[in-house]
Amino acid sequence: MKGLGKNLERVETVFPELAERVRNQAPIDNSSVNAYFNQSRKAYRLFNSMAGSIHLKLAPQGASPGARGSHETQVRFVADRVNQFLKDGDCVLELGCGNGFNSLFLANLYPKLLFTAIDLNPASIDRASKRATGLSNLRLLTNDYHELGDLDRAGFSVVFAVETLCYSQRLDLLSEQIRRVLKPGGRLIIFDGYRGEVSTPGENLGYAQRLVENSMAVARFPRAAELIEAFATNGLELVNNENCSDRVTHDLKKFSLLARAFFKSHKVAKFLKHSLGAELCGNAVAGLLMPFTFEAGLHEYRCLEFDAR
Repeated sequence: MKGLGKNLERVETVFPELAERVRNQAPIDNSSVNAYFNQSRKAYRLFNSMAGSIHLKLAPQGASPGARGSHETQVRFVADRVNQFLKDGDCVLELGCGNGFNSLFLANLYPKLLFTAIDLNPASIDRASKRATGLSNLRLLTNDYHELGDLDRAGFSVVFAVETLCYSQRLDLLSEQIRRVLKPGGRLIIFDGYRGEVSTPGENLGYAQRLVENSMAVARFPRAAELIEAFATNGLELVNNENCSDRVTHDLKKFSLLARAFFKSHKVAKFLKHSLGAELCGNAVAGLLMPFTFEAGLHEYRCLEFDAR
């Protein structure tokens, strides 16, 4: 793929430790994920969303490929499902809420519903709590979504997650925990990145795929089929599977331009990495390489919905 080899050389020059971790398949644990988000907070705010969103902009359904999207598209989709399924007093759970962007939006929109939002990162929950002052229908908790034992069994009519379940390395346990808290007939909604179904990507593309994932503290994106199979085992039936990759290309192009500017001078890039931190600047690796991995079908962005049997 034209230009990929040169960009991989740029990454290895500026981020040799990341390249080494990828080659050695070094493990990524919760402390690594927390360190990534703690250090990346300013980058997300400056280059992604001043309002606190930490997910990609998604163009609306039916938009032409490459159309400009919005950070509210995913949560407005969830709101449509809330309108369909819920009545006053029902409960909604968000997994991996980050700074609370989505649940704050919904709690303001539906004052007669009860929202719970959890995140692994205490600093993210603290920021979300400060923004949620005065909202009596939103509860924010520091919690691992693999351990939902403190939440009521069958207590939620809707559970949703935006760009967070890709961090799970235990899809079996994750699906078991979600099914435990989701009411029978309840709806699970997931927007996330996945590995595509390309089985033999070639050395450079496979390497780029792993660099993208590890640069964002993801051990390995699951394939959508892997997640669907694991969830089916625990009584979560797939009802919608939409490939939304064409709807995030505008944001991918934006981050690619920013990344190319970062890597233009290796000397400046190394200085910024030293000054601002490797995790924060490592986002430039994903920005540089994702256009290649998406074009090759190695990564994709999907909306999945499940009903609890």
